Amino acid sequence: MKAPIRVLYMTESGRLFGSEAYMLNEIRGLDRSRMQPVAVVGSRGELIERLEAEGVPTLVLPHRPRSGMATRVDIVRVNAALFRLLHRERIDLVVANTTAVLPFLMFAAKAAGRPVISRVLTTNWLEITDRWLLGLSDAITFETDAVRQALIRPRRSDFITRIPREKIRLIRACRSAEEWQADDGGAFRRELGLRPETPLIGMVAAFDPRKGQDLLIQAMPAILARCPATQAVLVGNAYRDRPGQPDYLMVLQDLARRLGVERAVHFTGFRTDVARIIPALDVALLLSHREAAGGVLIEYMMCGRPIVAARTEGIPETTGEDGAALLVPKADPAAAAQAVARILTDRGLAARMGQAGRSRAMALFSADVVRQETERLYAEVLQRRGRASAGRLVSPPAAAGEEA
Repeated sequence: MKAPIRVLYMTESGRLFGSEAYMLNEIRGLDRSRMQPVAVVGSRGELIERLEAEGVPTLVLPHRPRSGMATRVDIVRVNAALFRLLHRERIDLVVANTTAVLPFLMFAAKAAGRPVISRVLTTNWLEITDRWLLGLSDAITFETDAVRQALIRPRRSDFITRIPREKIRLIRACRSAEEWQADDGGAFRRELGLRPETPLIGMVAAFDPRKGQDLLIQAMPAILARCPATQAVLVGNAYRDRPGQPDYLMVLQDLARRLGVERAVHFTGFRTDVARIIPALDVALLLSHREAAGGVLIEYMMCGRPIVAARTEGIPETTGEDGAALLVPKADPAAAAQAVARILTDRGLAARMGQAGRSRAMALFSADVVRQETERLYAEVLQRRGRASAGRLVSPPAAAGEEA
């Protein structure tokens, strides 16, 4: 029996936010008889516990992106440590989970002769250095067309940093149906002291102004006017410290008080049991101003929850236009309130939306589907580099929708 290929994943943070969840869920979906993961993270946090619970060897190598001289020192130190790790662990393939880690791994991988797959999970304007390092990658993956368009958008620096389109491939985020369809939400409702029939809406997202938690709170007076018993729950904590700015949780709590809806809005903080929270929701929301894909939307759909989301960037591609979500203009709390009230007052519509979402999630984002796409890409990259380890993966037939 052939040994599995060894894949090193590197991400900048040990905290469990969107990009880290993307990596964790891919690792969970791997066939360990064919691929064996090793993880490197840049800081301590709950991600490490999750990886170790999955049996994944995990190393913390602290590094500081975009911190002047400290970053340059870390680039040398971390690349040296990774070079030794690649040989010691007999790594076949390196995956950069975000562009932020590229300076800390690319030189080690090149020196060791290991192919690199880089993920771009953002539509943000990438710096010239990031684009140059992406160009050194053997493959670049994206999860929605909004990300792809941002990558290929013409720039004046393209004579130096143009990203070859033939390297860009679609690899969607994935979730396990078993994890997201195992709870009915009853325990979480009891935790909040809510009766089964009480309308409950909510949003699961890092606390950041771009995520739109304030828009949900602004929508609450109009929702309560139509459905007076409605309660809302906001799940998450701050994505990062914002020096010189007030704590965003305090901003949201003050907004709820000023609008007189503080008794109807619950803040849970960070939770590790989101899979038992989402099934409790009658309507699940994501009202981001910008969103490359919106991984939590997959979780909403896996749980069969009707969705109200902002029509921005990658969200329509994630939810589709076939009935899983009511998409509203971004930064429009009145439209969001109207959509929420429509779902809460039409159980048949809610049921149809939930079923449409679950069907879409199983067809596009299930671990089995994405694992095949991932294995195919890894095998192609290893074959192009002439590494014997490519033979340990059997490439399935090409899937529709791949970027060539």
